Amino acid sequence: MEGSELLLGVGETQSIAATVVAANCRECHANIRFDEEHFELIAGEHELALGSGTFKRSLEWQIRARNPGEKLIVELSVTEGGALQLITLPVRILPAPDMGT
Repeated sequence: MEGSELLLGVGETQSIAATVVAANCRECHANIRFDEEHFELIAGEHELALGSGTFKRSLEWQIRARNPGEKLIVELSVTEGGALQLITLPVRILPAPDMGT
């Protein structure tokens, strides 16, 4: 990371983990969103139904950088009814190094 920005090179992967703690929730869902031109989801699901009630659940995704880009965002969100908790991760993807071939 560089400052508050995640710095990746094309082809690099990054694991993203979150813990959801819920008390008496109804129909809780988690989502990961990103620009599919720049990222590929290689582990985890875009949308997860977490259920209802009181629980603590650990979530994990793995993404791969596909194409260079500046000022990109990966969003993690958890919804319960109409309530939304949102986390945004700023990302920059650098070009793959030229190996001189």
